[in-house]
Amino acid sequence: MVKQKIISSTVNVAEIDNLDVNHLNNGAHYQFIKDVSTRIATETALVTNPVVKAAAERLANALKEEDRCLVLSQKNLSTDDIRELDIERDKLFAGYRSAVKGFLRMPVADVAQAAKELAQHLKDYSINPQMQLERETALIANLIDDCETKFAAQVARLGIQPYVAALKTANTKLESLIHSRTDSDSTRILGALRIARRESDSAYFYLIKVANAFPIFVNQSDAAAFIDYMNELIKRYKEQVLTARKKKSDGNDPKKPGGGGKKPSDPKKPSDGKKPDDPKKPNDPKKPGGGGDTPKPGREEDPGEDQV
Repeated sequence: MVKQKIISSTVNVAEIDNLDVNHLNNGAHYQFIKDVSTRIATETALVTNPVVKAAAERLANALKEEDRCLVLSQKNLSTDDIRELDIERDKLFAGYRSAVKGFLRMPVADVAQAAKELAQHLKDYSINPQMQLERETALIANLIDDCETKFAAQVARLGIQPYVAALKTANTKLESLIHSRTDSDSTRILGALRIARRESDSAYFYLIKVANAFPIFVNQSDAAAFIDYMNELIKRYKEQVLTARKKKSDGNDPKKPGGGGKKPSDPKKPSDGKKPDDPKKPNDPKKPGGGGDTPKPGREEDPGEDQV
């Protein structure tokens, strides 16, 4: 009968500290797993052990899948098409607006009057190509509908139907792409990233267990450098990533000191007489002008910064 080797509980063996990887945002989580995977690959004394090698390979494979899902979550496949079509649509809208303004000083009275009515119509909508994407798309859709119905005579009088038709085509295509991006991709991509993160976490924790056991069952000196590196890395993430995230959250909590920005004892200052900037006038309920929270293409927030 083979006697089991008993290790005294008094032996002081260095171990890798814990890190709550669940609270890392997507970008920080990926970078942390990448740092660990890159480092373990350089530990030749460790990876010669078949158990450590298998754990390192599992982590590397999980990292590849997380990388793939993270890229998809940050840039939807439709984003480039939306950006290009948005630029085309804005050029057509600018052309329509310029055409209308060009007829305002027309010496023919009925033509000038038609241009005046269409110019006022444009002013009523106050469409700005830099406004939020869905909002602009909805406003242009309503403007086109008006041009094809109650302002059809004025459009025909100026002969600018081609502008209206081309603008309608571009706007309809853009609206379709926006809906497609929202409906078909967001849930699927974020779900895939969540699964990829879980697999990376599982592979990481397994590697840590193997690395912590290595000094006891194999060789303490071979694991020392990796354990020291990991503890420094974990310390940095705790101090610079998780702590910074917590402080940011606490700063917005009005119940916590420093959260509100104003001191409770400070009285409100009397008005200085200046009028605040005029808020945007509410739109006609029939003409959607608000809602939506997707920035224009090129200024989209990185969804990878949100924790899944």
